[in-house]
Amino acid sequence: MKIIFNNFISKTNNLDKLLISLIFLFPLLLSLSIFTADLFASISALIVIILFFIKENRKILLKIKYELYYFFAFYLIILISLFFSSSFEKSFLPSFFYFRYFLFVIGIYYLLNKYPFFLKIFFYSLIFT
Repeated sequence: MKIIFNNFISKTNNLDKLLISLIFLFPLLLSLSIFTADLFASISALIVIILFFIKENRKILLKIKYELYYFFAFYLIILISLFFSSSFEKSFLPSFFYFRYFLFVIGIYYLLNKYPFFLKIFFYSLIFT
């Protein structure tokens, strides 16, 4: 385990390390407060956007092509239903930014594909919480 961790430290770029630490802390932050969990999910979503569009990691997006279609169809249904809602002001702004959670899940999928030991790290963070 120590050899794997040392190889991880030396071969991983800083954005991946930051994304791993944010996702590792996410279950704990869900139990502490909603604000910190949403903040970490938003920062993780920004990192995923940077990783996919600046670092040229678009291969993973091709693997989850159908899931992207389903999510965007569901998201479009949510936005259309919000326009016809009676409480538009209360429900629009919180529901408009749901895509950050999808990007958060894409970040977890990216880390699971790139680093096989991330599943064990994520599992331990869930068990600890």
